[in-house]
Amino acid sequence: MSRRGTNIRKRADGRWEGRYYIVDTAGSKKCKSVYGHSYKEVTERLLTAKAASLNQTAAHKQSAITVKEVAEKWLKSCLLYTSPSPRD
Repeated sequence: MSRRGTNIRKRADGRWEGRYYIVDTAGSKKCKSVYGHSYKEVTERLLTAKAASLNQTAAHKQSAITVKEVAEKWLKSCLLYTSPSPRD
């Protein structure tokens, strides 16, 4: 089950930490953190950071590669690892 909530916690050193996830250009999720001296400060920083990451991922969504190119690339990779049949 996925985690719900704000992902904000109080650290041992007295600061507050807020965590959020971004999707990088390769498509993998990465965890980022923001810090502050109060809960309210972290919530504000977290909202701005999430909004900025959404704007960046929206720009990366468009891809110039087509389905045909992906299929051809896959087919070439399959042919590299298969040997011809001895019956041919």
